[in-house]
Amino acid sequence: PQVPDFMVVDYNLSDVKGIEFVERAKESDRLKKVPVMMAYNGREAGEIEEILKAGITDVILSPFASAQNIKRIQDKFPLPPRGRRLRALVVDDSPTIRDLIASMFKELDYQVETAENGFEGYKAVQRIKPDIITSDYDMPVLNGWEFCTEVRDHDDYKDIPIIMITTRATEMDLKKGEILGVSAYLAKPFAKDTLKTAVETAIATARNKKEQETIAKFVAADTLNAVSSMVDEQHDAGKGESKQITVLFSDICAFSSKCERFSARKIINLLNTYFDLMVEVLSQNNAIIDKFIGDAIVARFDSGDPATDALDAVRGAWGMCRELERFNLDSFEEVQSRIGINSGEVILGNLGCHKHRLEYAMIGDNVNIGQRLESSAPKQGVMISESTYNLVRDHILVGERQEIEVKGKNEKVAAYVLEGLK
Repeated sequence: PQVPDFMVVDYNLSDVKGIEFVERAKESDRLKKVPVMMAYNGREAGEIEEILKAGITDVILSPFASAQNIKRIQDKFPLPPRGRRLRALVVDDSPTIRDLIASMFKELDYQVETAENGFEGYKAVQRIKPDIITSDYDMPVLNGWEFCTEVRDHDDYKDIPIIMITTRATEMDLKKGEILGVSAYLAKPFAKDTLKTAVETAIATARNKKEQETIAKFVAADTLNAVSSMVDEQHDAGKGESKQITVLFSDICAFSSKCERFSARKIINLLNTYFDLMVEVLSQNNAIIDKFIGDAIVARFDSGDPATDALDAVRGAWGMCRELERFNLDSFEEVQSRIGINSGEVILGNLGCHKHRLEYAMIGDNVNIGQRLESSAPKQGVMISESTYNLVRDHILVGERQEIEVKGKNEKVAAYVLEGLK
């Protein structure tokens, strides 16, 4: 039978104590190196101590199927992407140290590549793109710092965790390692268990970073901050706040007809290319991308300075129009958009079902006005409210003042079409 990568054992088995089962399993040569996590349904400190003294790797408490426990197992026993084992690169000019570290990685079921100096190590990085690297400092041709710098300077390799292993362990060395992005620093001589722990921690940290970067692609930056505060219990999930900000709404004209004329793949490619260009312009002007709704972009400008926010929004909108003109030169289909901008007080807070899903959102009359101005804007044009105009009038060129009917409001709203920047 196949040897498991790890075992999760219940503390209270029906016929034998979990600890006794583990002790019997460890008598087998095939199982003695398999890490074990114990599922414990109690809260007795003495029993937990008994588990840890038995050499159990870790303990999970009930409820066992919680997201926290699943994450704990994933971090403790990282699995490689489907179809391959994790790859480790060991860079050291000492054959003895190389073999020692390589054997440890093989015990953890890594594919292992070795190199005798930083130059050969960097060639190996290019060849196999390892999941983790250990490197000596004092090596010929290219030393550890130089090797680390080469790896960190390449976009494809900059996030690979690197563990530096050396006799140099001064405070200055540690600081240099931190600046260069060294994940962990081990001083020779080191215990094998210490290296193993450093590897597991570095892999888990790299995975968490990648998860956060992936989540950030789907969630606005301030939403992530709100979630982090809730996790740290520094933020009330039900609390809202009123803020003076500027909102921007952008929508593609006659998008439904495009969906009828082109395949789904073409439409998705068109939209994503369009979004990439528009969001880049908005980001350069300090926008927070609130959400995408179909072909629409909703952004907010929330620096704390109303005049700065309004000017950033107007500059961002003007830049979007110019970028869209360039986009249309090469696009298989011309895209025209409308943009509406409004400045004023909005309510920001967590909306939704507290048991299932919350969304950090903005609501209020000024949000609605921004959306209505977008629908009233000319094709390939920008319409701004009078409140926005009053904040940026010295920096822009506009058309004549207009009175716009806004659904849900008895009085018309004053607005201007943006004609240029000063």
